[in-house]
Amino acid sequence: MPPTRNFSYFLSSLESILNQLYTNSINTIICGDRNINYLANTNNKFQLDSLLASYDLFSTVDFPTRINNCSSTAINNIFIDKFKNTNFTINTLPNGLSDNVSQILILHNIKIQNLKAHHYTKRLINEFTLSEFKLNLSYESWDEIFSEDNVDSVLNSFLNTYSRIFHHSFPLKKSYHNQNNKAWITTGI
Repeated sequence: MPPTRNFSYFLSSLESILNQLYTNSINTIICGDRNINYLANTNNKFQLDSLLASYDLFSTVDFPTRINNCSSTAINNIFIDKFKNTNFTINTLPNGLSDNVSQILILHNIKIQNLKAHHYTKRLINEFTLSEFKLNLSYESWDEIFSEDNVDSVLNSFLNTYSRIFHHSFPLKKSYHNQNNKAWITTGI
């Protein structure tokens, strides 16, 4: 939250989002720069903690996350459900890019639900299939289409011919996707 924003509006918006998203069966994690110093006891910190605690979310960061020549604060934080995540580690990761220190949250012994593979369809469009498509279009005789006088008939004939060649050159292929195999999920350190 930018420091110049209305804090009441921020709390109201956050509560509205949590009301829509939160369920007891989902493990919710909130992270980011709240611009609320968790190394000091302030009214804003108390209000945010009270709101998040009503959704079983608690602060994990108790060390400085923004350090400069004049001060050190903990304005970046990660909030987790400590009842669901009883075994976790939070560490710092200096990034050298700014005065903000990154945090790494490691959830130990977390169970990931085994989801069934889902299928979806897609078209293979690459250099080869595009060349085939262009070649097939070039072999097509368009004389019959342009000999029509009715604009609607011309359009329908063109679309039918074009669609036939398109579907032949780029047929739908069924692919399977296991939701547990997401490339952005890593095994950790």
